[in-house]
Amino acid sequence: MRCVPSCEKCRMQVSPVPASDEVCPPVCASYEMCSRVSSTNLKCIMAFLLRERKDVLLEVAKELRVEIDITLPKIEFKKRICLSKFYDEESVKCLLGGILEEEREKQEIKEFEERRLARERELERLRVQLRNKLNEN
Repeated sequence: MRCVPSCEKCRMQVSPVPASDEVCPPVCASYEMCSRVSSTNLKCIMAFLLRERKDVLLEVAKELRVEIDITLPKIEFKKRICLSKFYDEESVKCLLGGILEEEREKQEIKEFEERRLARERELERLRVQLRNKLNEN
C-alpha cells in the first residue's frame, strides 16, 4: 500500500490526481492550497465510506469527535471525516470494520431471539392444543 501525502494544517489527504487542469502540489503548504483540492479527489481515497449507511458514518464521526448533523448528505459526512484531525485512513477502515461487526452481531442476536420467541409461542400453542384434546376425552 502506498502512502498518500497529507496537509499538516488541515490533515486532509491529497489525492495524486489534480483537482482541476492546473497541477496541484502533492502536499500543500497552506490551507488555501488545500481548499483548491476538490472533494472529488477524496473519492478514490475514502470511497469505502460512501458505501455505508448514514448511521454507520455517524458512529465513525462520533469516534473521531467530528460534529455532524444527521440531516447532512453522506458526501458531507465523508468530507468532514476526512478533514478530522484524528483522521487516518487505516484506522478509519479498522473502526468502520469494528462498527459493522458490532451491527452484524446485534442483528444475529436479534434474529436468534426472534426465532426463540417463535419456538416458545409454537410450543405454548401445542400445549394448549394437547390440553384441549385431553379435556375433550
